[in-house]
Amino acid sequence: MTGAEGNVDDGTFGAKVYELAKVGGHWFPAIADRLADSVLSVHRATEWIRAVSGAAGDPPALREVLDHCSDLQAHLLRSMRPMAATGEALIDLANHFIATDEQARADYERLQRTHPFPLRPTSTGDSLPRPGDPPTGRGTVQYI
Repeated sequence: MTGAEGNVDDGTFGAKVYELAKVGGHWFPAIADRLADSVLSVHRATEWIRAVSGAAGDPPALREVLDHCSDLQAHLLRSMRPMAATGEALIDLANHFIATDEQARADYERLQRTHPFPLRPTSTGDSLPRPGDPPTGRGTVQYI
């Protein structure tokens, strides 16, 4: 199985290991962090809309907005676990390349010395509020 940049059969994968590790260990966790921030923002907005809706007699239009907010929050939460798993898989793949391909290891070490990137923990969203959870008490609602 020969590729343009490497031959899997002889252990030369031709992968850009530094990029795999950087994306898996830094950028995917950064995206997961943004998803987590969005979950909290949607949850806070939902709390505010629910309060306004209750004060206004629960109009159908606001009920529909609340349903959409719940759907959005659920989709954001469901996106976090695959994001974390993909980041971890990329790191595992990079580590495998480093362990089995001397050139990949040398390239990675050189780039990591000259262009280090911080590893970030990846959030899976397990501790974030779910649709319908009570108010979080975190953050503040900003009125425009």
